[in-house]
Amino acid sequence: MKKLIFLLILFPTILSSQELENPEDIISYNGTLIDQLAQVSSMSINPYTAVFFTSICSKFGIHNDYVKTHPFYNNWIVVSLFGFLFLFTLIVRPTLALSKFTNVIKLADEYLEDKAALVINGVIIILPIILSSNPSNDEVVLQAGIFSLDFKSILIIIATTYYLMVVLAVKYFIELLIFISPVPLVDSFLEVFKIVLTVILVFISIYSPVMAFIISLIFFIIGLFFYQRAKRLTDKVVYLFIYPVFDLMKNSDKILYDKENDLSIKILLINKTNKFKKGKILRLTKNNNEFGLEQKKLIRPNKFEPLEIKNCDIIQTDFNISIVAEDGTNFLLNRSFNKHIDFLIKEFDTENLIDKRVKLTKAKSFLGKIKNLFSKSDLKNFKMNFK
Repeated sequence: MKKLIFLLILFPTILSSQELENPEDIISYNGTLIDQLAQVSSMSINPYTAVFFTSICSKFGIHNDYVKTHPFYNNWIVVSLFGFLFLFTLIVRPTLALSKFTNVIKLADEYLEDKAALVINGVIIILPIILSSNPSNDEVVLQAGIFSLDFKSILIIIATTYYLMVVLAVKYFIELLIFISPVPLVDSFLEVFKIVLTVILVFISIYSPVMAFIISLIFFIIGLFFYQRAKRLTDKVVYLFIYPVFDLMKNSDKILYDKENDLSIKILLINKTNKFKKGKILRLTKNNNEFGLEQKKLIRPNKFEPLEIKNCDIIQTDFNISIVAEDGTNFLLNRSFNKHIDFLIKEFDTENLIDKRVKLTKAKSFLGKIKNLFSKSDLKNFKMNFK
């Protein structure tokens, strides 16, 4: 059913043009729509490179009608900012990929880049509406302060966001497979290949938006077949490898608490429960001395399942902490929680701890801490436990 969401959103957007009575207006409308959707093909591979080359080409008069009049692309601040980000992806990322230790930093940066792609896409769609002096003739369905969104714009935001979520997840899945593979230099080659492919897609979107749109659909259809598998592996790697890097820049309160609960920590669920599938990143919360698993929802109510955590079994290693509750619910904590283990034992009211850690030398520098986060055996253990 989820595989149909994108098409169910996209087709009404295109068909809404049929309300225009003039055939020339219909052709113009659909042409503009295709030009707009054509941009996401390059955005899904490398958003920084896509925006930079689209902007720089526009400045030199190489553009389609949509890019030509777009205030985001025709801006020297955007060219400068994304030019810097492009140079970072061209020079720094391939260098980080040469070592398995610094490769974790590269993965964290790519994870943030994929999140940034969703924000950039939204800005590109909404910015012309905010700056437009002539409101759309379409029915306004959302009023937000000084600007309003019509039905078509909302559908395009939803459709392109869903597209990017699917394709970016599969792209990151491929990057993770290379990360856990023993073949050297493949990561560096992949970074260069993504830049070259993005530039090619940018020029295709300029000279043949219809072809770029078709390529986007092909990417999406392929992505649908691998999305669930990609999402499961991505969640595991993000939780166990990426979150510990981000946690180095957080204090204990940010890791252990939130505004709503007495305790709130992110966990990786290993087995299926009554309400949650295995492999999910959830929150273990405590409120009024009652523990439970919680999944936060953006629009719908949060999903919650009570959990009896008292007298749980804990196995601690340098890589992660495995916890098994009395009802058999098994979940992992990443290595960020090793320094909070005494606090967690007290919260969980248990003495069933097996400590299998190998003491590592503590480092003071950020890169030193990154290097000490993971050992050579961590990737091996990860591949053994998560096939």
